[in-house]
Amino acid sequence: MSETLSLNKLEKLIELETQLRGEYKQQLDDKDAAITQLTQDKAALKAKMAEMEQKMEGLSKKEAELARVAAKAEFIDFQTLGVAITRVISKPVEKGAKEISIGDTSDFDETGSAWVQDDEGGMNISWTGKTATALTGVKGLKRGFAAAATVTASDDLQRIKGVGPFIEDKLNALGIYTFLQISKMTPEIEEQVNVAIEFFRGRVRRDKWAQQAKKLHENKE
Repeated sequence: MSETLSLNKLEKLIELETQLRGEYKQQLDDKDAAITQLTQDKAALKAKMAEMEQKMEGLSKKEAELARVAAKAEFIDFQTLGVAITRVISKPVEKGAKEISIGDTSDFDETGSAWVQDDEGGMNISWTGKTATALTGVKGLKRGFAAAATVTASDDLQRIKGVGPFIEDKLNALGIYTFLQISKMTPEIEEQVNVAIEFFRGRVRRDKWAQQAKKLHENKE
């Protein structure tokens, strides 16, 4: 009887060891797959940057850096983050203009800030009023924009600890404009963004941007 019990115990131990070995192997396989994917992403990013270098001749240092960041948007998981409200400028605007026509302002707040973008780059602006078709009381247009440029509603991301003016510009150039988007960052996306904006390694996670953004978004509602 005791021999039978010992055999059963041994079989269970062998079964448990086999199970643990299988789980460990799966973990190793998953880790190898993640490393392979990261290597492929870095190679694709390097190729993209080489292409961008040719397009950045004649741009200022800041414009070139923002253009380089914008080119990395395709490597960010926007299916998880979502996208901000965007409209197309319906009439050309000149430097210093106080009004921007965007066709439909119903989804925009009465006052707020936005990122204006075209093929040459972008910048942050603010507005203090609106009509049915235009944002009024506009400030911050440092150059003109042709029709077909985009205006994307944004939050004041500098309210997040660790985000300064240039980092905010980089996030906007990347396609990240709102507290809600940042609040949805997973650890993987935090790393994607950290690399894309060329920030100190791990800084996005250490400063807890996602947690900060969640509170800021909830306080808006």
